[in-house]
Amino acid sequence: MADTIHGSFREAAASHRDKVALRHRKDGRYVEMTYGELESWVDAVAARLVSLGVKQGDTVGILAHNRPQWVIADLASLSLGAGVVPLYPTLPPSYLQYIINDSRMTVLVAGDAVLLTSISAVMDETPDLAQTLLLDDAAIASGTGGFASELRSDLKGDLSRRAVAYPDVAADDVATIVYTSGTTGAPKGVVLTHANIVSNARALADRYGICSDDSTLSYLPLSHMFERTCGYYTFLFAGATITYADNMTTVAKDVAAAHPTVLIAVPRVLEKAHAAARCKIEWGSNRRQAHVRNAIRDLNQPANKR
Repeated sequence: MADTIHGSFREAAASHRDKVALRHRKDGRYVEMTYGELESWVDAVAARLVSLGVKQGDTVGILAHNRPQWVIADLASLSLGAGVVPLYPTLPPSYLQYIINDSRMTVLVAGDAVLLTSISAVMDETPDLAQTLLLDDAAIASGTGGFASELRSDLKGDLSRRAVAYPDVAADDVATIVYTSGTTGAPKGVVLTHANIVSNARALADRYGICSDDSTLSYLPLSHMFERTCGYYTFLFAGATITYADNMTTVAKDVAAAHPTVLIAVPRVLEKAHAAARCKIEWGSNRRQAHVRNAIRDLNQPANKR
């Protein structure tokens, strides 16, 4: 059993190559990416990062919303032995500048052109950040071949036939540096290794019985380790399917469309859902109110037993 994040993913990809790994909605319909397709994208983006100078021990930033490109950039960077620095899309330029400089980030992957523009505002003050890479929906739609063809002319000919020389990455190597909110001062980077994260993800899968038959809806920010560990690595290692919500305001609609078997939530989300249910039945009959209370009780029982 692999003891690194990217190794655990590749084990799942080998066993579930044709199974849907990631889904997101585009133009009103779901676009799906299988484990095999995701692995091809990881290899293509890893090759692009190598062409930008990324090597083992570097740090790579990811500035993107919850979408397949977040996962692709993450796994590609980890495969190269680079540490990933997640950046919240809502961070002001001053915070972006501080984190980029403090982590000595060399390359940043942006999920769309708007987010890439926010980085351009601080480029003059981030001397270590040598390159940015736009991995947006258009790049994903082009396919791995089209993406690779945008490389420098001296790399175009070989890339489709040449495998990336992936380094040996140990379980104790740095996987990510996650920065705190900085509410009591400057943000502080918390260093986590592959072993830290893999052990947590596997323990969660064992505790809650997550398997390849499961699916989840991802809507909490991937820049936070809760969603990244519980709603991303845990499900991907198990060969399950992850569907991305359009945004935080569409979660109820997305749940109805995606039919996840497991939904990750924080207390505030559950409180809002409970309050909405109570509001709807407040003026209903006693029988209707009893039905809702029983439904909530019945939903809690399976979760407590898993």
